[in-house]
Amino acid sequence: MINQESILKAEKQLIGCALLNSTIVEKDFGLGISDNATEIDDIKLSFAWKAIVDLVSQGKFVDKDSVKRHALYLGSDLLPDFEFDSLFDECIALVEDTKAVRNIAERVKEGYIISRVRRNSDLVSQAAYDSGMNIEEKIAKIESISQIEFNDESTQETTITLRDSTSKLIDRIMKAADGETMGVSTGFSDLDDMLGSGLEPGELYIIAARPGMGKTTLSLDVARAVSEAGKKTFYASVEMPETQLALKMLAANSGVEFGKIKKGQLNDDEFTSLEAAIAKQKKYDQHFNVCIDNHLEAIVSKARRQKRKDGLDIIFVDYLQLLQTYKNFGGNRTLEVSHISNSLKALAKELDVPVVALSQLNRGLETRNDPRPKNSDLRDSGSIEQDATAIIFIHRDEVYKHDSPLKGFAEFIIGKNRHGETGTIIAKSRLEYSEFVEIDVRDLDHLTDACKQAKISAHNVA
Repeated sequence: MINQESILKAEKQLIGCALLNSTIVEKDFGLGISDNATEIDDIKLSFAWKAIVDLVSQGKFVDKDSVKRHALYLGSDLLPDFEFDSLFDECIALVEDTKAVRNIAERVKEGYIISRVRRNSDLVSQAAYDSGMNIEEKIAKIESISQIEFNDESTQETTITLRDSTSKLIDRIMKAADGETMGVSTGFSDLDDMLGSGLEPGELYIIAARPGMGKTTLSLDVARAVSEAGKKTFYASVEMPETQLALKMLAANSGVEFGKIKKGQLNDDEFTSLEAAIAKQKKYDQHFNVCIDNHLEAIVSKARRQKRKDGLDIIFVDYLQLLQTYKNFGGNRTLEVSHISNSLKALAKELDVPVVALSQLNRGLETRNDPRPKNSDLRDSGSIEQDATAIIFIHRDEVYKHDSPLKGFAEFIIGKNRHGETGTIIAKSRLEYSEFVEIDVRDLDHLTDACKQAKISAHNVA
């Protein structure tokens, strides 16, 4: 009989097997347990699994001490002082034979499904009897709960053959040979090159910065480039209404200052530019879909629907920390954001599109001598750093130093990159027009000196 006690025992046995033979965490082994440990309910054991996966992927030695250190690092917000030694000893003691690991993994997955069915049932019941919602809202909520619960990567079977995958890969390689970007182009050639070859389908990308640095602006720059290339874009905005997004894009397309458009203070030439921008925008509006919602489940449901009905090439979420979920994490925001990050990564894989999520940074970075952001500055980070394929920070030095030699420019700092190098790219900052643009040869002499003064190196500045 499966109950909470037997599920926990199976989870401990699974970790025990992984400690005794770390190769079981590799995908080729075929256990069907996801890297982010979605199926492991116990939070301590889930961080242990994530730690082992990380260590193996980095080619590092796996033992109780290394797993303990990395698990405490990954779960620093949730497990600051947890003593893993006795837990790991218990996990290993419960393992009778590591050859039984496949059966153990099946019990873990079965327990996971049963737990989710129970939670799902409770959530559906709550929605059905919620007097604060009308019938349409109840149906939407119940539908979104059901979809997110039963379309998880751990319970889906893949129907893609090796031949299908090889064919897709060959098509992308041929594109690269012709000088095209293999992934979805960001519209910034230097950024595409550093990321490997643009934004890869099935991957999660993070754009992170402090308020006012230009997170939304950069995401709209990329979204605009994608839509203009005839690709289907899904933009989920939690913070900004659709009219504000449209105004920002009009400013970038017209070359008329955002503030002037918003106030209607335009001269004849600016009106002409605005009319031309509106005509241009209408041409790719059919490729650009905006979703104004703050619930993860609703966004996931709508993205799936667009993929199914019209096709989809990329998803943007602005921004991660403002998203809510119908799941109850007992007020633990870090755990909730981790779940949201995991879900967006799973959505990218499921729909085979890149997902670009915007993220806030902790304000503590502003107290440092050098406020340039790094991975540890991610707010409510949880598993954001682990889930992301690449993390792109935006830093404008002039915000902190009014006499900055980099005034008028922004640094795109790639703090993590699975498919390429980390480092910095310089772009022109034109936030009054709601855009960043690539630097050109006329900027290089100034930027060479400016980077030396700022004591930074940039990949696109000699």
